[in-house]
Amino acid sequence: MEIFETLLGLEPYYKNHYEMTAVTGLDQIAFSIITRFSLKFGSWTEKIGIRTEDEMIAWSENRVHLFETYCMPSVLAQAEHIDKWYILFDQKTTKPIDQMIERLRAFDFIEPVLLDSESIGVHNAIIETAKIMARDFSGAYDFISTTRLDSDDALSRLFFPVYRHYLSYFPMEDIGRGRAFNYPIGAQTDTKTFRLRVANQGPFLSLIEPFAAFRNTANAGGGTSVYKSDHTKMSALHPVHNIHTTRPMWLQVIHDQNVGNRFLENGLALSDNAFFQDLFWPRPVADLSLKEQT
Repeated sequence: MEIFETLLGLEPYYKNHYEMTAVTGLDQIAFSIITRFSLKFGSWTEKIGIRTEDEMIAWSENRVHLFETYCMPSVLAQAEHIDKWYILFDQKTTKPIDQMIERLRAFDFIEPVLLDSESIGVHNAIIETAKIMARDFSGAYDFISTTRLDSDDALSRLFFPVYRHYLSYFPMEDIGRGRAFNYPIGAQTDTKTFRLRVANQGPFLSLIEPFAAFRNTANAGGGTSVYKSDHTKMSALHPVHNIHTTRPMWLQVIHDQNVGNRFLENGLALSDNAFFQDLFWPRPVADLSLKEQT
């Protein structure tokens, strides 16, 4: 309990508003992550400079390396707090991606989803994934939480423990038709240094919806989950609650293949690299013991 009271800057608000009495049974909520790994959209190959099959293989190898070095270990570190992690791939894969998918199948809570995104588009690929999620969680939960996570980024190992703690004091009757939750405080790294980043409605957004509404919308072919909207526009659809913390809760990894993100050269430098490496658990999957993986 003490670690959460230290991390959560809004703890006095809870005390005044909810008298620090847990009001929500977390077993009512299905906690999930959705990661788009290799869905194809528009002219994405042109944006990242892929023109040949060899260049596609090289891109795949680099993305697999980033995923297994930063993203995947950061989720494995808190796997007991997550019900399902859906990782989305275009059905036209490469050998490096096929090999990674086989490694993913060793984890029961990870579900690789292969889709013909080139034909149906990314929006419909998300809808098809939501239909799978509706079947997976049917009859077991009243609410579903979906969290965005890019395949080359990482979560603080405290991301889900703190999120769940926050929700335990949030009345589910206030969820209504859905509410989004955001950690404003995060960090960026160029793999050498860490810099502070602040983002309202950032790319690590979570959305909670009543499960029945999620299921019915998905099965009717409508947009649902945290990807129903661009994360910067979510407040037009749902109230967005910022969970203020005293340390970064997410990490953007800036690298040569980034399409949209750039390293904040003038951002506040975070000097204790060892602390942040431990916080985000950036250790390649191959370096994690079987005990740590399970």
